[in-house]
Amino acid sequence: MMLWIILAAMTAIAALAVLGPMARARQTSLSAADRDLAVYKDQLAEIDRDLERGVIGLREAEAGRTEISRRILKAARGGEATAGAGSGRRGRIGAIVAAVGLPAVALGVYLSTGAPDLPDQPLSERLAARPEQADIDNLVARVESHLMQNPEDGRGWEVLAPVYLRLNRPADAAQAFRNAIRTLGTSPRRQSGLGEALTVVAGGIVTAEARAAFEAALAAEPGLVAARMYLNLALTQEGRHAEAVAAWRTMIAGAEADAPWLPTARRELAAAEIAGGLPSSGQPAPSGQPAPAGQPAPAGQPAPAGQAGTSPPDKAAAAPGPSADDVAAAAGMAPEDRTRMIEGMVARLSERLDQGGGNVDEWSRLIRSLAVLGRKDEARAAALKAREAVKSSADDLARIDDLSKGLGLAL
Repeated sequence: MMLWIILAAMTAIAALAVLGPMARARQTSLSAADRDLAVYKDQLAEIDRDLERGVIGLREAEAGRTEISRRILKAARGGEATAGAGSGRRGRIGAIVAAVGLPAVALGVYLSTGAPDLPDQPLSERLAARPEQADIDNLVARVESHLMQNPEDGRGWEVLAPVYLRLNRPADAAQAFRNAIRTLGTSPRRQSGLGEALTVVAGGIVTAEARAAFEAALAAEPGLVAARMYLNLALTQEGRHAEAVAAWRTMIAGAEADAPWLPTARRELAAAEIAGGLPSSGQPAPSGQPAPAGQPAPAGQPAPAGQAGTSPPDKAAAAPGPSADDVAAAAGMAPEDRTRMIEGMVARLSERLDQGGGNVDEWSRLIRSLAVLGRKDEARAAALKAREAVKSSADDLARIDDLSKGLGLAL
């Protein structure tokens, strides 16, 4: 009800703003004509007085009366014309349109295009709505709107960054972590979250920037599991298998028996041993769906700055390395046999892709596998073939280019 009262008052004010000047203009015109007539009448009386005193002659008096009478008639006609224009038909129509027509048109437009029966939605109530009652996209949009107006709100960026990761928006997550670091300063969790986001953007490759972020996180908090796992993975990706195996073994040896990330660490250790042709540690990967080499997943890592260590959505299939069953079967092999087994799987994948084209995930697996085996020239050639095979998709081309750049392959 209050809204309608306010609208009615605004309409009345608008009508008065139009009608007021019209009325004042008419009154001003009428008062000016009256003043002129009063002056002319005084002049006629003055002529009569001058004639009686003998100051002017009869002829001059008649000439003066004639001129003043002519001016009186002209002034009278002007006043009548002004009054007629102000009170005529056109003036009345204009006043009616201004006072009634415009509000009526505005009301009709609102009723046809507006929603007068929509209940009130106060801003305070919408902002105070419980998160579980709101759509996640709306919540993110609300925070994004706030941050656009308050870009120096570091806490807002820190809250939004891990949400971006869960929504599979790693590039946005990386930028949010950068903003949080810029406004709040560096911290182990923020650096680790940034490194993870950059790794996901690169398709599971720990890039130079991601490595720097993980190293900064570990320098401040040496016990940060996710950052250490990603750095161990980077050693494998760079072909430094002996260092990777030593790092994984040290990490596993110092872990508690029920550490949730142990199964993933053991899988990565086995994969590094196989890829490097090194003696097995005797810790085969557990059965079940693996977290392949190239995608660590320390599921229990408490990382408020992001879901550190989780496998990027839709990327696990692109990771290199054997399956859990393959790793388990290879655990008891001699180093030479393990190497031959891995190279045989890579060769079969390469042959199949050469014959059938393959998808971007399969090409990514081949490129990464060749790079891990230290066969950089073949990995580069595979990347060029992959670009030709997926050239119809800009997104797939970008994935291949990002992967090649992360592996240091000059295309």
